[in-house]
Amino acid sequence: MLYSAQGFSFESIAVLIYPMSQLWTFMEYVTSGGRGVITQWASREIEIIAADEFHDTLRYLENTPRDLWVRPEYAPFDAEIGEIRFKSNGKPHRVFGFFLMTEKQYVMLIGATKDKNKYNPRDAEKTARRRRREVLDGRSGINEYKYY
Repeated sequence: MLYSAQGFSFESIAVLIYPMSQLWTFMEYVTSGGRGVITQWASREIEIIAADEFHDTLRYLENTPRDLWVRPEYAPFDAEIGEIRFKSNGKPHRVFGFFLMTEKQYVMLIGATKDKNKYNPRDAEKTARRRRREVLDGRSGINEYKYY
């Protein structure tokens, strides 16, 4: 018997192909004061509905093989960093980060909103690149992001 994929979303087909076990752990950059930057961003700097959209996106991506991390949920900037992407109330939100492939982790470095080609905060990409270097050089820590 043949089955048609008509009426199924891409995500539904991916769920049928790949088992629903957690493939990725989300980590967040921790400041020298011990503050998780994504925890603060999601709980204090964006609207509750935006935080819900962000957490829905994380729940989807944590079970998605790396080769299926594509737009609209994810886009690479280059070989070093990429961005988790979602919209809330029509406003684009981005979370910059990078993969630690051997640990099956995605390290989130900074959250931002986007208006046309401008990020808020304006230096979000630069900050993400600096924080990535700090993490890889062992000068800054990361903790598991558990708030979704």
